[in-house]
Amino acid sequence: MLGHQIFSQVMAQQPDPKTLDRLDWQTPPGSVTMDINPGDAVIFHGNTWLGGWRRETPGTRINLAAYFCRSHIATQELRGDNRYPEVFERFADQPMFAKLMGENQFNGWREEGLNYEYLTAEAGIFFVCGSATDVPMDPEYVKQAHPIAQQTGLKQLALGLLGSNVEVLEGELPPETSFIAIEQFPSMEALKSFYHSEQYQSAIECRQASVKVNFLAAVDGLSEKELNARDKAVVEMID
Repeated sequence: MLGHQIFSQVMAQQPDPKTLDRLDWQTPPGSVTMDINPGDAVIFHGNTWLGGWRRETPGTRINLAAYFCRSHIATQELRGDNRYPEVFERFADQPMFAKLMGENQFNGWREEGLNYEYLTAEAGIFFVCGSATDVPMDPEYVKQAHPIAQQTGLKQLALGLLGSNVEVLEGELPPETSFIAIEQFPSMEALKSFYHSEQYQSAIECRQASVKVNFLAAVDGLSEKELNARDKAVVEMID
């Protein structure tokens, strides 16, 4: 502070550097000055007022600021505004980008309000069990299948190779099985849209020489609401 004025009021007057050098700055009542060294990390609550005083130490100072919050809290930068339209347009069909930007959260805090659709959404789970042949995968399969997979929100949960990271605990896998893949879609509708799309059906022909599918199954997942209800029922059974 400078007399009765706070920092923002002084800077609003746009004083020149020489004037700033002559000012006698005082820290606000109750403030705490942190004396930290290069490499130190400071963690503080989001409700804490943070400011900086005049720096007397010569040299370059570099700060790395990171924000940590619960998944239902939107990002600091507003997603969907008009500042970087070319970026949002470029990644419009990539669900992971939307997730990183804090979209698709059920309890929004702006004008959109609560959206219970995400609480009741049921993921579509894709199970694939197959065997690889000696024929290399046709690159055309990836070129055709990857874009439609990204557009429909496919997320690979697991890829297991027999003899490496797969352990059969009970029963037997189909003969000649060499891999198991588990993938997730935002919904069963999205899963079926992907699999039955003309683009993916065309891509299947490009992988048939390289992969023999023993079975491919689609499972309707449980929503968060259903999972919570099941957890509650289990706890009641235990008690």
